[in-house]
This record gives sequence, structure tokens and C-alpha cells, in this order.
Amino acid sequence: MRALLFLCFTGVVAGQTTGTIGGKVQDKTGGVMTGVKLTARHVDTGRIRTTTSDETGRFLFAATPVGAYELRAEFNGFRPLVRKGLRLAVGETAELDLVMEVGAVDQEVTVEADASLINTHTAELSYLVSEDAIRELPLNGRNYTDLALLQPGVIAYPHRDGGSVVAHGLGVSINGQDPRSNVYLIDGTPQNDFTNGPAGSAASTVLGVETIREFRVETNAYSAEFGRSSGGQITALSKSGTNSLHGSLYEFHRNDNFDARNFFDSGRKPEFKRNQFGATWTSSRSPTAPASAAASPPTASVLTNSSPRISPRPASTTTSASPTSSSPATPSTTPTSASPPTSPSSHATSCRATSSLPSRTARSSRPEP
Repeated sequence: MRALLFLCFTGVVAGQTTGTIGGKVQDKTGGVMTGVKLTARHVDTGRIRTTTSDETGRFLFAATPVGAYELRAEFNGFRPLVRKGLRLAVGETAELDLVMEVGAVDQEVTVEADASLINTHTAELSYLVSEDAIRELPLNGRNYTDLALLQPGVIAYPHRDGGSVVAHGLGVSINGQDPRSNVYLIDGTPQNDFTNGPAGSAASTVLGVETIREFRVETNAYSAEFGRSSGGQITALSKSGTNSLHGSLYEFHRNDNFDARNFFDSGRKPEFKRNQFGATWTSSRSPTAPASAAASPPTASVLTNSSPRISPRPASTTTSASPTSSSPATPSTTPTSASPPTSPSSHATSCRATSSLPSRTARSSRPEP
């Protein structure tokens, strides 16, 4: 019984932190192809998964880690087909329609295009806050949960007890539900406090944006792997290691010398200074891992060091939107180059330090410039 419960729990966590790649394989005449070998390679880590199409021509890669993928289809008497530019997000089901051509096996057809943006597999209503949005949008306090307010049906809930030992995080109401009806997950682990309040700390914030890859806000009709509460499900995914060594240094500075005088300020502007600084890095090891390691996902470790930040000003978020354009898929024919796949075991570490100087003068209500 204990083993059965453990397996069920493991499956639920995997479903909350991964995505799914599926689709159908056809020939040029529209006939389904059975027994096609499909290989999905994670571009950042080199991890490889394989499967074959069934009697209806369909295939499925379940519980697939998020990131950029390259999909390869092979069948005797047909040119190998390579699909590049596929990016899988947390909780996403990518649907692909592959069309193979008759030809020599020493040539391959390469198509660079992303998957369809329409979800035809599940009925839930959810919204993704991507890695680009987390990195580019300005945030007061660098609290990633503030970006949940950009999604439809999510509003702030300021009328709560913020001075007690609980409920220090950002209170939000999703689809009119009580703020304590939401679930906050990081890599499948609940972050709610013991009263089921929002995730947070004494500084009224949670893990900084430098360690969060992306997160999804599930608002309605989500699957049975989510539960526990009747409100929304905010599922965050931390950054993990890749095959390349990279990192960053950052400094976010706020100073009252850059601010205009508030309408309610009488005389001199109150002093306000804040410095948020830190560093992140990603390292990899074992670049020549054996082929058996291809079934093992990369391991990640996150180290965070954060000191309390005190701000007399209310948090505000400035958003900007820009139209996006999509380009049609462009097939090309290139000679096949075979190279043995490698799947190193990666290790990522992130360190974040924050320093904040509180205001020496009490400020009434000061919006973010």
C-alpha cells in the first residue's frame, strides 16, 4: 500500500512540472503511418526519448521536461523528418502533425516551426507567464507572483490581515474565490502557509524571479492532478542546469532622487533607497555520460539567500505589450549527419542576496513611478 501511494504521488508531481508532446504521422497522400520511430531530443541537456507511432499514426511523449526540443521521425523508404524550433512550457500539450516524404534515407527534411498554440487535448483554462515576461517586465520587489495579476480573472485582494504571523504573501482572488482557496506550487511542492494562505515571507515576498523559469496560472476546469482547493493553481518551475556554463550579475536600485514629488508629500520628499543585488550561475558536469544516462533528467539545486526588504510604498506593476508575428514553416532538404547523442547530468545553482534600506520617514501612499 505504501509503495502504491508513493507511485501515485510521484506521478502527480511529474504532471505538475512537465509537459506533453503528441501528434500524428502521415505520408504525402494523407495516409497514417504505423511503426514510425520518433526521437525527441532536449536541446539544452541532450536528453533523448524515443517512441513509435501506433496503428492510427499517433504518438505521445508524456511527462516531458520543459524546454527546447528537436523531434526526428524515421521510417524505411522515407526521408527522415526533423522538426526544430519546438518549445515546451510547463503544463503544455504540444500537438504536431508530421508529413513524411518518400525518398532516400541519406537525406532529411528539416522543418523549423513551433507547435500549434491551440490546446486540443485538455479543457482547462490556464495562462502561462513565460520566461521572457518574467525577465523583462518591471517588478517592485522582484516578486514573481505579482505577474499573476496580469492574467484574466486574477485580482489583488488587499483587505486581509497582513500584520499577523500568517498571510504575508500576495493575496489574490481567482475567479471570485477566497484568497485562501488558491494553491501555490514550486516544482510540485506546495508553498502555502499552515492556514492555506498565499506563499510569502516576513518581507511579503517569495522566491525571486532569478530562480524561476516560468509559471502557469490554472483558473478553471483543471485536471485531477491538481486539487486540494477550489480556487486557482499557480504552478512555478525553477531553472535547471544545461550543457553550457552561464550566469548573471544583477543590481536593481530604487532612489527617491529619481522620483517626482507625490501629491500628498508636504515639503521635502521622504528618503527612500533600495538595492537588490545578487548573482546566478549554471554549471554542468560529466560531459561524456554513458548512453544509459539518457533516461535520467538533469538535477538542479537552488540556493537562495534573501534579507528582508522594507518599503513604505505600495507595490505596483508596469506592463507593456507588443504584437507578435509568426512565420510559416519552411522545409529544406539537407544531407543527414549522424552524431551520437550525449546526455550529461547537469547541475544548476542560483544564489540571490538582497539588501534594502528602509525609509527614515513614514510615507503615506506613494505609487511606483
